[in-house]
Amino acid sequence: MLEGFDRDAERLTEESARLFVSDEAREGMLAFLQKRPPRWVQPATMRAAD
Repeated sequence: MLEGFDRDAERLTEESARLFVSDEAREGMLAFLQKRPPRWVQPATMRAAD
């Protein structure tokens, strides 16, 4: 398992950095720190289906 991590470490680091700067990640982390439910923003196509 560690061999795979070492082999893919650079790609995993880049992917994590990309994901953790998203609006959803920011909201999730803030909600956790503020001990409240997250307020997710749904795409317009999903809101229209409700």
